[in-house]
Amino acid sequence: MHMKSTIRLIILLLFCGFTSLSAEKLPTIDYKSIAAEITKGCSKKNDQARAIYRYLIQNIAYDTDYKIRDADECWRQKKGVCQAFADLFIKLCEPLNIKCILVTGFAKTYDHIPGTPFERHAYVLVEGDKPNRYFFVDATWGSGTVNNGTFARSDDDMSWFHTSPVWMAFSHFPYEEKYQMLKKPLSFEEFQKLPGLVPDMEYMGFDGELLLEGLRNGTILSLPKIYPRQKLPFRVVQIPMTRTLKLGETYEFTIQLPEPTKLALTQNNEFPFNKVVQGTQKLVFTPFLPGEVSISIAPPDRKTYSTVLSYSVPEPSKEEYEQLIKKNPYYSPLIQDIDGYSSNIPLLGFDGRELIKAIQSNQIEALPQTFSYDKFPLKVIDVPINRDLQKGKNYRFMVILPPNIKIALFHGTATITDWETRGKLRSINYTPKTEGKLSIGAFDANEKRYYIILSYKVK
Repeated sequence: MHMKSTIRLIILLLFCGFTSLSAEKLPTIDYKSIAAEITKGCSKKNDQARAIYRYLIQNIAYDTDYKIRDADECWRQKKGVCQAFADLFIKLCEPLNIKCILVTGFAKTYDHIPGTPFERHAYVLVEGDKPNRYFFVDATWGSGTVNNGTFARSDDDMSWFHTSPVWMAFSHFPYEEKYQMLKKPLSFEEFQKLPGLVPDMEYMGFDGELLLEGLRNGTILSLPKIYPRQKLPFRVVQIPMTRTLKLGETYEFTIQLPEPTKLALTQNNEFPFNKVVQGTQKLVFTPFLPGEVSISIAPPDRKTYSTVLSYSVPEPSKEEYEQLIKKNPYYSPLIQDIDGYSSNIPLLGFDGRELIKAIQSNQIEALPQTFSYDKFPLKVIDVPINRDLQKGKNYRFMVILPPNIKIALFHGTATITDWETRGKLRSINYTPKTEGKLSIGAFDANEKRYYIILSYKVK
């Protein structure tokens, strides 16, 4: 009897406890009134769903404590995990008779590391204005990102509203195959191999269907590293669709820039191309060094660039190097390893075979500092190839430069512009009598200033 009494007491206490909690229930949330306020002025379902999505991404934060999973608590706390975002979106759509389907599955971010586990994720399929025509909505990903436990809100990211099934396929894999909404559904193995591309890339000119098909059938083996969410308008027309570029091979990059934009092509922090352009631009580039090649953009008045595309140029094998050097001596490590070498050296017309001979005979300790500009088509014919010049020794400088462009030699306080001119051929003999920097520069008539192209040290 004692045991039975104890059990009855426990049951009574439990019952009383729940009764006490139920008496403290929070007020019921009026989702009908909230939805009406959010969608005021919207009559079509697509517009109403868009208004709800935009409200959520602007007002609901991701719960970095991973505790809030239901719509009610998400609304009260103004934060939640993906399940809460999806549930809240559905709750706000219900009073408007917008049909929604909660979709659950796996997801991977753009920077997902292959071989690491996928995150479990929830998002929504929404029936829009046309009956039985559904589109994807992921307000969680539209709201922002979490880095090191801190939520950072996005700047009105609409790329995860009305997202096409093709772009969703790169990053979202539902448990139920039918919710892929693809004509040819992916297997989980195929999803694992795909890069986590994002729909922002469509705004950059990438065709999601072509990318998905190419990656599935093997015609595209890898992609350059792509940096979406650019604030400046930028569209690719034609680029190398591979992560790696080969040393010595020539590649074309065709890019559209609707407004004046600084466009730079860099290799290992050098700038073979760097100027303000607008419209369709075609860049032709041959990597001369192993390392990284990047396409970057910036507003005309800014010095800081944003990388848009990047490629890797791997080190060739010994046999490949030998073939490259026969084709072009600039691929020789003898030249590439010498102090002062940059991609400007071949662009300015230095003779690669003569450089190798000079290096092998210990005539060069360091090459002159060089700068190359598209607006100055300067080519060297006969100039000192060693950076260090000797005081009191006579040197000859001979270059090709259009006659309408002024050229000058700068040494100390002296500026010497009386070069001998024969058509495009410019030459001067000069004997430095003091130590210090000696430079050759070309004059920009529009900017009314000289740009240094060659620089030496007199010792």
